[in-house]
Amino acid sequence: MKILVLNQKGYQREECCTGKITYKLLPSQIILAANYLRKKGKDITFIDEQVQKIPNLEEFDVIITWISILNGFYDDIQILKKAKELGKKTIAVFNDPHGVEFEIMQEYKFIDACIRLSEREIILDKILSYWQENRTKLDFPGVIYRNENGQVIDNGTMPFLKDLTHIPSAAKMLEELPLSQYSEAFITTGRGCPMLCTFCSYPATGSRKRNVQDILSEIEVVSSEIDYYSFIDLNLYANRDWAEHFLAALKEKNFNGNWVGDMRAEQASIELLTKWKEAGCKRILMGIESMDKDSLIKMKKGITQDTIIKAMRNMQKVDINPISSL
Repeated sequence: MKILVLNQKGYQREECCTGKITYKLLPSQIILAANYLRKKGKDITFIDEQVQKIPNLEEFDVIITWISILNGFYDDIQILKKAKELGKKTIAVFNDPHGVEFEIMQEYKFIDACIRLSEREIILDKILSYWQENRTKLDFPGVIYRNENGQVIDNGTMPFLKDLTHIPSAAKMLEELPLSQYSEAFITTGRGCPMLCTFCSYPATGSRKRNVQDILSEIEVVSSEIDYYSFIDLNLYANRDWAEHFLAALKEKNFNGNWVGDMRAEQASIELLTKWKEAGCKRILMGIESMDKDSLIKMKKGITQDTIIKAMRNMQKVDINPISSL
C-alpha cells in the first residue's frame, strides 16, 4: 500500500497555529506523523507543496492531507475529491477540536475517514494497518469513518497520552527537504495544556512532551538552513523539570538562529526569562487575551492586569520581544 502524506501550500495547519500564510513555513506535526508512519513500516511519501511538486495521485493507494477548519478548508479538500475520483482511499486530519468531523463526513462523500485529536499519528497507523489487512470495521477511538454501506461511524475521541515519547526524531526526513527554501520553521516540543481557560480549544488536555534529544536532533537540522523557528507547544513550561532540562540543553548546544516560545504571564520572572534569553529565545508569545478585569475572571485566565504589565516589563528588561494574543 503506497501512501501520500501531503502538506498543501497556502496555509499553516499546526495545533493552535492555523491560518493563511504568504511565505514558506516548514510544517512540523504532519512531518512527525509521516515519519512515525514510516518508522512503523508504512510505505510513505511526504510532499510539501510549498517547495515540492505534487506527484501523480495514480501512483498511490491512500491520500492523507492535514486540514484546518479555521482557514483553507474548501481549498484543502479538493485534493481528496480528486483522489476519490481516481478510486483512492482518502483521509483528512484535523488539528482543530471543533467537533465538526461528523458533519463534514456526511456532506463530503469523497472523504473516507477523518482523524480527531489527540495523538493523530497513532490513529493514522491503525487505520492504515486495518486497510492493509482489508478490515473495513475500524473499532478504535479517534476516527470518524464511512463503512461498507456508506454509513458514517463516529468512534469518539482518543484519550491523550501522558507524554509524546512515542514520536521519534524526524531529522532524517527533514534532511530530505530543501530547507533553504523556507523562511521560518515550526518544531513540535509538546502538545496540550492543563489550564482551564474557557475560550481555549484545548483546555485541560494535559501537557505532553517529547524526548528532548529527539527535539534537539531536529533543531540541529533545521537551524543549519533556517535561522528563525517556533516551538509548537501550548504551554512549554507546564512541565518545569522537562523545561529546565530543555533550556539547559539549548544553551549548551548554542544552535544557529533564534527561536520563539510560548509563556504564561505569571511565569515571566526575570530569572526564567534570563534562562530563555541565554538559550536563544528572541520572542515570546504570551496570551494576554484581555486587559479587562471582569473578562479575565469570566474566561478563567488566572491572571490580573498587574501580572500582565509586570510580565511585559520583565521581557523588555531582558531584551525579549513579547508577542501578545488578544
